[in-house]
Amino acid sequence: MKKSNHTSVLIVGAGPTGLTMAAQLAQHGIAFRIIDKKEGLTTKSKALGVQGRTLELLESMGLAEKALELGNRVNGANILIKGKKAATLDISGIEGLDGPYAFLLILEQSKTEKILYDYIQNAGLDVEWQTELLDFSQNEQGVKATIRHADGSEETVSANWLIGADGASSPVRHILNLPFKGGTYEQRFLLADVQLEWELEHDQLYLSFSNDGFTGFFPMFGEGRYRIIGSFPRNYKGDYEKVDFEEVKAIIHQLAHIPLKMSNERWYSVYKLHHRAAEQFRVARAFLLGDAAHVHSPAGGQGMNTGIQDAYNLAWKIAMVEKGMANSEFLDTYQQERYPIAQKLLNGTDAAFQMLVHPNPLVLFFRNHIFPKVANFITRNEKIRRRVFRIVSQIAIRYRNSSIVEEHNPKQLFHRKAPKAGDRAPYGIVQNADNERLSLYKVIGGSSHQLLLFTGKNSTTEEMDKLVEMRQYVKENLGNWINCFVIQVNGNEIKEFENVYIDPENALHELYGSQQATCYLVRPDGYIAFRSQP
Repeated sequence: MKKSNHTSVLIVGAGPTGLTMAAQLAQHGIAFRIIDKKEGLTTKSKALGVQGRTLELLESMGLAEKALELGNRVNGANILIKGKKAATLDISGIEGLDGPYAFLLILEQSKTEKILYDYIQNAGLDVEWQTELLDFSQNEQGVKATIRHADGSEETVSANWLIGADGASSPVRHILNLPFKGGTYEQRFLLADVQLEWELEHDQLYLSFSNDGFTGFFPMFGEGRYRIIGSFPRNYKGDYEKVDFEEVKAIIHQLAHIPLKMSNERWYSVYKLHHRAAEQFRVARAFLLGDAAHVHSPAGGQGMNTGIQDAYNLAWKIAMVEKGMANSEFLDTYQQERYPIAQKLLNGTDAAFQMLVHPNPLVLFFRNHIFPKVANFITRNEKIRRRVFRIVSQIAIRYRNSSIVEEHNPKQLFHRKAPKAGDRAPYGIVQNADNERLSLYKVIGGSSHQLLLFTGKNSTTEEMDKLVEMRQYVKENLGNWINCFVIQVNGNEIKEFENVYIDPENALHELYGSQQATCYLVRPDGYIAFRSQP
């Protein structure tokens, strides 16, 4: 079918970030075209770690079960010093409080892309492969982009918005003439996707340190399959351009100090790592997402997840503008909300990576002797362990300083631990009229704003009347973009509306601090936009 020369959104790049953007726009019913100069999806494992917050996004699209089926759940990280176990860090969260995905999922990028691509195709849409962005210009009316197809023909596409999800060497960023500030780590690194025979457990990942460098072993789906990463020994004198798999194996043996046998290599590579970021993620009608906006070390498995969350943050905002529910200035909140997150991650992953690779004797001493003790302490301390998990899994990300979140009388209504405007809406369980227990995320997931009306445990008749009045007002006046859900304590308070659920054991009322009748407006990306009394 011939593509229209005009579309609402032109997406450049069909990696995980661009595919997420396309899938989210499809969910919101916004027209787009997505192009990529590659021949198709990657066949390499590349980025591996899928964090809990990303799995929550996939759940909202009905894709989490597929990801879990194709991936390998990891609950622990082990630190080895010269081949001997020095610490075990439990990297799982607390099931039920941190959500249903309180663990790290190892899922090859090739599979993540396929899951998202299938979603797009099931919506009757597709990626234009072997299609390259040559140039674009923009004005107040829109964007005009010149693209070149596989047969060499060129086309001018007009769009309301342009998305640059085209990687670290982003042509979109270069055309915008935006600096990409940062640097490149001096040391070279290697990776290998192999079959591994050893005596260690397959549901754990391992970081092995020695004075010469480090190796990391990440368990992939399939018996004995691992991704191995490592630094070249500090005294390496060979030619990086001529390294073959036999030399890769020899270096891993030298660094790891563990009895192991490697075979069936599917992919190996020698590479350099970068830490850079653009200062602007939006220029008029053009946006940068993922590696086009920020690249950082692989420490903590944050890169791909951050790009996916960039798309998750921006897609619903573009949808609101395209549907006439907000003006274009609303899109400034993408930079406002995501730039600080990218900077914080850039600084954090850089510091963590320096600890892994820095040759300074003091750093080596800390890494080999102090850090294992810190890891063991974190595992023993449930409160700290949970906090670390929430940070790494990106569940702790919040937008409290955003200009599009607000709250009313918070000190009068909510206890100190209740989620605030800008926080991720906490996970919990609700019960429907058939007494089925359901994930709150599955109940409220979708492309609209969701208004959660809690009846409260100690509400007065007047407060209940106000809640009913608010429910009716929203339905009659804002029903085209807000869905209402009543969450009640025992099932007797309100019966006449649809989307009424019971809060088993009052757990959600406690979690959301709803002693009295309260409301939470949840954005399409799962963050709280507003909280108040009805």
